[in-house]
Amino acid sequence: MRLVHLVVGLGALSVCVASDSVTEAASMTLKIHLQAADPSALPRHLDNISSIASKSYGHYLSRDDISSIVAPSEKAVAAVLANITAFKPNVTGPRIVVDLPLATVESLFQAQIQAVNLDGKTVLRPLNGVFTVPMTWQPHVMHIEGLDHISPRLQALQSSSKRLRRRLDDSLLSDTMNLATIQRLYNLSNDLDSSYPSNGVVVGAFVDQNYWNDDIATNLACKNNPLTRPSRSSVDNTMPKLTLFPKAFGCDGERSTATSENSLDIQLLVGLTRSNATSVYCYNSLRDPTRDPSDDNQERFLDFLRDVNSMEPAAGVVSISYADDEIAVPASYRAVLDREFMIAGLRGTTIVTASGDNGVVGARRLDIYGPPRCQRFQVLYPASSPYVVSVGATVVSNDIASSKIKEVAIMSRQGAGVTTTGGFSEYAVRPSFQDEHVTAYLKLKGNTSSELFNVHGRAIPDVSFVGHNIPVHVNGRLTMVDGTSASSPIFAAIVSHMNRVRLSLGRPKLGFILPYLYELHRVCPHIFRDVTEGNNACGAPDQTCCQPGFDATEGWDPVGGLGSLDFGRWKTNMDDCEAKMRGRSVHRRHYTN
Repeated sequence: MRLVHLVVGLGALSVCVASDSVTEAASMTLKIHLQAADPSALPRHLDNISSIASKSYGHYLSRDDISSIVAPSEKAVAAVLANITAFKPNVTGPRIVVDLPLATVESLFQAQIQAVNLDGKTVLRPLNGVFTVPMTWQPHVMHIEGLDHISPRLQALQSSSKRLRRRLDDSLLSDTMNLATIQRLYNLSNDLDSSYPSNGVVVGAFVDQNYWNDDIATNLACKNNPLTRPSRSSVDNTMPKLTLFPKAFGCDGERSTATSENSLDIQLLVGLTRSNATSVYCYNSLRDPTRDPSDDNQERFLDFLRDVNSMEPAAGVVSISYADDEIAVPASYRAVLDREFMIAGLRGTTIVTASGDNGVVGARRLDIYGPPRCQRFQVLYPASSPYVVSVGATVVSNDIASSKIKEVAIMSRQGAGVTTTGGFSEYAVRPSFQDEHVTAYLKLKGNTSSELFNVHGRAIPDVSFVGHNIPVHVNGRLTMVDGTSASSPIFAAIVSHMNRVRLSLGRPKLGFILPYLYELHRVCPHIFRDVTEGNNACGAPDQTCCQPGFDATEGWDPVGGLGSLDFGRWKTNMDDCEAKMRGRSVHRRHYTN
């Protein structure tokens, strides 16, 4: 699900019809993900590397080192291969890929496979999603791709997300959060250049998203004079050539087929980092390309993270502005994706995600998967993963030139296009680095127990940044957007700039930054701008509100998180703050799901 001022409606209905036309020659491709021989090793290493009080802090690992940590046991591999060796499986680390005949799948998984005719495509899946993992596999298998359940009801719901956008004349740009304004708001470096070896910036784009290099050039040219569009060449009427265009994988940026989500992410990151090592990975098919979009069949996050984790050198920061209802994402899929997030952290890569735009309400299709609407407060995944930074959205409520700038939570009830999402995960236990902050909030609000949310869950967001009235150029036209999709790349840019500072001083990149952030807030709260106003009971403008929601308050809360960060103050106070952080005796426990 894309997170830029979304309005989800019914698209053209797809026909999902069971059929008996399964031939004996039919086969199914399965991707089998195995547990590590020691499942606790990965979070244990991540804990040590990310704790600034640890002697191992910032000692990031190579791909070979990590491969040995996530490797399955010989017993696990043997248990799976015992049933499928005849079909020449491909074993790569903790994953086994194999093409199995239909009869073998039915026998091995005690399933009845049916052919489903879906818009002219034949899809093979277990009847009613019912199958059994072989008993000898069960202690070792995390997830099996290829046995996804297709719900006929889901096939009638297409994610034809439409954006409500205001077309603006250039004369209105002075009232928006353009690049120069964001630079002043968060006190970013004057040259906005975060380029440094091993500090690459990566953007993930999913579900038919694209961008256009001409739009990037237009946005950059508007930086210092937002009221004037850049002039085209008098010779051939083309945009000036720039060296800041990202390196594209799966898209090329050369055609005027741009979409708002990808354009927003790239224009903000390119504009705020001026990095000479920006990459865009585009995945224009769904996680299961044989199926229509649905809450459990959206972005190819797993493919993206594998690509990110294969980069050499490891990226400095990754920005993701997409998410699905946590309750709709299969638990086994979350487990393998969380593993990739941990691997990224061990390599020194920071993963930044948008928290969501629907408050505590959840998406419009929530009723298909979850309890009745408003019975439980909802969060999104991967924002709720304990291994990524979850970023909420704010609005600047006073003059940007004020000596005391004020940010409040973005809310649809006050006229914005979205409401920032925050709350508590149903699947992930709250990590220990959050305990002090979150416990203080729960005690303050008298919510040490609740029927509306999991008081022991991982809490989001972690931080919040401006996400209102962000200008983006799409196919040559100016569009204004609201949403955490803008906030996420803004924080990613700040991380990239701080990485440059640290690397230039011979220090490690921030990597898995969450323990650092919460400890930084404990010892140096003046670096943060607290978000003390707002409520996230509502979702999009046309959604029912789920009272009471959560209220913003002083300190961490499920609306604004720790607040926003002033980069200049962070840079100036980094040495003193980190000395205080190392001086504290910080106890951490390992993550458990």
